[in-house]
Amino acid sequence: NAAKHTRGMTVVSRGDGNTTLEIAKNILRGNGIDYIPTGIRAYDAESSGIPRGAFMIIGATTGGGKSTAISQLAENMALQGARVGVVPLEMNNTEMVMRDLARASGVSLTDLAKPRDKMSVKMRKQAYRDYRKSTLDIDKRGGCVKLIEPGGDVDIQTLLAEVKPFELDVLFIDYIGLLK
Repeated sequence: NAAKHTRGMTVVSRGDGNTTLEIAKNILRGNGIDYIPTGIRAYDAESSGIPRGAFMIIGATTGGGKSTAISQLAENMALQGARVGVVPLEMNNTEMVMRDLARASGVSLTDLAKPRDKMSVKMRKQAYRDYRKSTLDIDKRGGCVKLIEPGGDVDIQTLLAEVKPFELDVLFIDYIGLLK
């Protein structure tokens, strides 16, 4: 609701007018909840993915892999055609691309930190080709991952208003404790 800047109560009923019957018909026609697969087979098999418009928190201790999980989920969902935004409040966009480059190419982050010292020209070109291919795959499937640096302290209402024009299906904020 905050992202849409709308609020309104809706009531449907089983019995007392039976207004849920039309909803049941729509569900059975295939017009129910729209899910975005996470790309994690076991999770998607149980839940179908994440419902479009849902709110979800990924929690872990410091260094517990939240940013890595978000980065992987963003890519997986974009490969399913979703428009995904990632707001990395602890990292800048270069650091985020570096992580994505490492995952796409199989090159370690330590090697990417000093690529001229640790990688041959051939290895660097291959890493770029791998990253380019994964990026073009997302585009070909109609998805996108937008890395969004808000540029200073921002509260949730301002952030949601600023990303609204991107018409995102999913927004990851890494992490909400850093919001103003």
